[in-house]
Amino acid sequence: MKRINTLLLTGWALVAALTVSAQTMTRYVSIPGSCKVLIEGTSNIHDWTVEGNVIAGFLEVDKDALVKGTAGPVKAAVSVKITVRSLKSGKEKMDEVMQEHMKEDQFKFIEYKLDELKIVKGSLDKGLECESKGDLTISGVTKKIDLPVTITKVDDEKVKVVGKIDLKMTTFGIKPPEPKLAMGLIKTGDDVKVSIEWAIRERKDQK
Repeated sequence: MKRINTLLLTGWALVAALTVSAQTMTRYVSIPGSCKVLIEGTSNIHDWTVEGNVIAGFLEVDKDALVKGTAGPVKAAVSVKITVRSLKSGKEKMDEVMQEHMKEDQFKFIEYKLDELKIVKGSLDKGLECESKGDLTISGVTKKIDLPVTITKVDDEKVKVVGKIDLKMTTFGIKPPEPKLAMGLIKTGDDVKVSIEWAIRERKDQK
């Protein structure tokens, strides 16, 4: 009987601990029209940019840890998708070349999933500098990346996540374009700079 009572108490303690843990997690979702993706590259003719304003996905995080701002690991999960066709250069032919080289017909999205989030310094009110590690998938190729981000409080329900990273097209199996429309005379550089501004808000239906 004593053993049964001990097991019951242990079980209830575990349930209580899991419940408390779950209650501390807050899910944030994208705010439509309030996000920005900027990709900057070079060529032997001129520099180029493509932009988008669609970042779909969620951040689930221990909000109390963000508010406290204590340096160290934070319990968090992120899943993000960016539609390749949402990225525009302002030039239709360039967009077509980009989509062809990114194999958009097979891989509609750029995807990112978080592995680790660590607070470095700062505050949520003024900008919380963090280090993140995760899996970035482009054109069907997945690579581990380190992405420094800053998380800033917008109001009681909204935050903005800002990050920048340098990438190489060839890392993801993308051959830098040499557009046929210029008889192959335009040579695109392998290196690109990617910047994101991800505006998110607390999901309304969470308890």
